[in-house]
Amino acid sequence: MDDKGDWTMFPGLDPNVKGAVPESYYFRINGIPIYLKGANVIPMTVIPSNTTTEVINTMLTAALEANQNLLRVWGGGLYHPQAFYDFCDEHGILIWQDAMFGGSHYPRDPEMLQNIWEEITQQAERLSWHPSVALWCGNNELELSYEWPNNTMVRSNRNMFVTDYMKNIQTVRKAIKKVNPSSIFVSSSPTKGALVDTPEDYQIRWGWISDTRYGSVHHYEYLADCEDFRSYPAAKFVTEFGWQSYPLPETYAAAMIPETDWGVGNPMNEFRNRRTDVTPQFLYQYGLHFKLPKEWNPEDPKERMSRCDLG
Repeated sequence: MDDKGDWTMFPGLDPNVKGAVPESYYFRINGIPIYLKGANVIPMTVIPSNTTTEVINTMLTAALEANQNLLRVWGGGLYHPQAFYDFCDEHGILIWQDAMFGGSHYPRDPEMLQNIWEEITQQAERLSWHPSVALWCGNNELELSYEWPNNTMVRSNRNMFVTDYMKNIQTVRKAIKKVNPSSIFVSSSPTKGALVDTPEDYQIRWGWISDTRYGSVHHYEYLADCEDFRSYPAAKFVTEFGWQSYPLPETYAAAMIPETDWGVGNPMNEFRNRRTDVTPQFLYQYGLHFKLPKEWNPEDPKERMSRCDLG
């Protein structure tokens, strides 16, 4: 990184590379550039009241032991209890705080905008004073949802979606900035970033959301080897990535009978995993590294994967 804050080794900044964009995307804390390593935090229990301070501390301690220094509070979940933010303050974990809007189209009628204003104001007043809260993000995947092939409502009403979205995101940003004008704000995860970011106005860059030259990206490539680092994008910032996995045996044992319920494709096993037709994804990844029993996956893995909903 040079003295202007540009990553000198990133090919996307090289003016000799066709299509390169001379933009950087990184965190600088107290004037010091920080290399970030972290994960997304979803609700820790199905029933929020079961998320005790002990549960929170156990999870965050695991993040520390994994040398993570940034956790993203995912916008499809909930705002975490005070103990979560207190632990991060005390142990030097930074927080990327999403507002709780995720993967949907929100209207811009006055009642909705007032509801948004009140929710964000309440949460910004509760959380913005924490030194661990490094930035606020407007939502999870709303800008990405603009491109979902099965999102026919949005795809057939693009202008309405963009108008509604911008009104909502500007409301979120204004509420946060009113509480703490110095708060860093990004519109969504992922996002191609802002074209205009002033006290008076905020306008974002629209276009292919997975363009690694801009902003942040999400990476889910289920037909790639999850252990092959070469499958990951050379993006400036990756705010989501991964493959689904089974929980710990101790977690399953509390709700299932190992001798009868744990088999591959077992009805109870499938019921406990609410993601439709996810077993082929597991078997495909296993098959890249292990020789599996034929009865586990009688078909060609890629053929079976091609019929799955990989969204």
